[in-house]
Order: sequence, then C-alpha cells, then structure tokens
Amino acid sequence: MPRKKAPNPIAATDVHVGQRLRARRLELQVSQTRLAGDLGITFQQVQKYENGKNRMGSSRLAQAAQILRVSPSYFFESAGLPQEFTTDNKAVAQVTEFLGDKHALALVRAFQKIESKETRRGIVNLVSELARLRH
Repeated sequence: MPRKKAPNPIAATDVHVGQRLRARRLELQVSQTRLAGDLGITFQQVQKYENGKNRMGSSRLAQAAQILRVSPSYFFESAGLPQEFTTDNKAVAQVTEFLGDKHALALVRAFQKIESKETRRGIVNLVSELARLRH
C-alpha cells in the first residue's frame, strides 16, 4: 500500500484561495461563466480554481481581484497563518467554506433582513434541531 504524503501547505493555500474566490463571486452574484469571460478563460478553469485543483498565477489572481473588487490579499486572509496570528483560524475557515455555498449565502442574506431577535433565535433553534435530527 502506498505511503500517504504529508499534506502540502501550498496545496492547502490553493484550496483556501479557491474558497475565497467562490465566496466573493457568489457574494457579488457573478456566475462562473461571467467571471471566466472576464478573465478570458473557460468556466471549467474557474471551477478548477475554486476547487483548489489548479493554482492561480499572480497575474490571474490580480485580475480576479480587480474584477471582484477586492485586493489580492483578500484571497489569502487567514490562509496558512500560524494559530498565534489569527483569532480563531478554524472558525474563519468554517465561515469561508460556508459562504462558498450559494444556499448558505442566500440563507445569510434572508436572515439579515429579519429584524426580530425572537424570530432570529427561533430560526437558529429550528436549524439546530434539524441538524440534530439528521445525525
């Protein structure tokens, strides 16, 4: 049986950058096809970037940052930093991954429109109960 390699920290950064790319694209409601067109690549290539399967070069990263109206450093925020440099690296990673899901982003947008604290609390309790029942 082949020996498993230690995780490559650079590959983990590629995944993080891809998650940030997807989260920002969804936040701005930009399709993969539109982003691909603006970048001059195929939507399949955007998918590969977002999944961390392909690494974005610096010029492509700068171009994506300009299109998505963020600084290039946005894609690296909290990526691979030692724990002492982040407040809660795991929480940041979870939020980044969560916001990369279009349904999660829609849920957040709808939730933000609810003004009643009681209603918000009820929704959190409902979702918590549903999650508990699924496991």
